[in-house]
Amino acid sequence: MIIITKEDGSYKSVSLNNKYVNQAIDLYKQTFNDSESFIKIIMEKVKAVSIDIVDKQVVSCAFYREKHILENKKKMKIPFIFGVATNPNYRHQQRAHKVINGLLNYIKEKGYEMAFLAPANKGLYAFYSQFGFEKYSFFEYKNGRIEDKYVVRQGSVEDAEIIMKLFNKNARKLINCQIRNKAETEIKLKEVEADGGKIMLALNNKKVIGYYFEDGDIIESIGIDWIYEEEGKTIVIPTNKYMETSKCPGIVVKNLNTAKDKTGKDAYFYDMW
Repeated sequence: MIIITKEDGSYKSVSLNNKYVNQAIDLYKQTFNDSESFIKIIMEKVKAVSIDIVDKQVVSCAFYREKHILENKKKMKIPFIFGVATNPNYRHQQRAHKVINGLLNYIKEKGYEMAFLAPANKGLYAFYSQFGFEKYSFFEYKNGRIEDKYVVRQGSVEDAEIIMKLFNKNARKLINCQIRNKAETEIKLKEVEADGGKIMLALNNKKVIGYYFEDGDIIESIGIDWIYEEEGKTIVIPTNKYMETSKCPGIVVKNLNTAKDKTGKDAYFYDMW
């Protein structure tokens, strides 16, 4: 589905038009440093793209796909907005405002209760707050005791089931969280590999107790506190912390029904990709 945005933030839906879809994807490629294989994987799950057109050319776009979350222990699907991009020649003209407002209006009419996204940097929090997004607080890490050193081996998509179980076990300790089924986990692992990353598993007596993804930085880790090299081997120190990341600056969420979270507890949506 393509949404062509209007000046007032409303939209009109049109049938799939490969010309404009391809232009939006090209704009994404020009804006974000992702590999072709990674882009192919994430675009297969796109539900809709909101676009702004000038002289038959897409100058701004925003995509969304669905993620599974638990909100107060209730499982639900909500839209993850990503790939907000504007042609450099058309920036500072409210183009991104148009495509975001159009997309939000569209997904609200689809019956979603909330939407979320992951800003590329902390400086964008103020920008997204204009649309009603609020930063979800990070929970306080629970410091775990340092246990024995565990070694790691490289994993693959074949390890999707154990990675899924570790992710969901940790996620369910939170009031609000994202969860993954096996198919979604397999897609996540394919994305990591497609973008040049590695899937690493931490083992203790052949039992997987944690994992992490790396692409030069640690982009996701479960059950691991510290990773270092020792005599040519990668050593990990396990932890009782829930989840952590060195790249994701935080998540912002817009409740489309304007209802507030009454739990009084922090929420943390992890792994937006």
